[in-house]
Amino acid sequence: METLLDRSLDGVIDAVRPKCLLLAEFHRRQIPVLTCGAAGGRSDATLIEIADLSRIFNDALLHQVRRNLRGNYGFPSGEDSRKKFGIAAVFSPEETRYPQGDGCVSTERPTHQPAGLRCDAGFGAVTHVTATFGLLAAGDIINRIAGSGNKEGGPGPPSGSRI
Repeated sequence: METLLDRSLDGVIDAVRPKCLLLAEFHRRQIPVLTCGAAGGRSDATLIEIADLSRIFNDALLHQVRRNLRGNYGFPSGEDSRKKFGIAAVFSPEETRYPQGDGCVSTERPTHQPAGLRCDAGFGAVTHVTATFGLLAAGDIINRIAGSGNKEGGPGPPSGSRI
């Protein structure tokens, strides 16, 4: 981790599973960071948006990240739980669709299949949704570094930027 953080970074897009330590450290060091939520089980790319991590809904992955950041890294909780985290997140408010035993999909979790959102459980993502997540993330970080960030992420450093 220190090797990564020893570099001079102006912005980071987190699209990996072990998110919490990275997010907490970049936030603490005031390096603009954006995290990506779950794309699996979604199909409507027009619903994807960017918001502060504290404002995300319908995303089980980012819900767990938020809970971990509150419990283990001192992010706002309890009476302060309505405060923004200062970490932007790409997410889809679309309800997750789960594969059913009969080959259909539903917003109800199946009880007869392996649990979780893993590919081996039959869960998947579609290219246009994952691409939209990536394009929004890249655009947001670039805009923040250029000094014209979104209302959630805020502006980034004005010059000499490295992602």
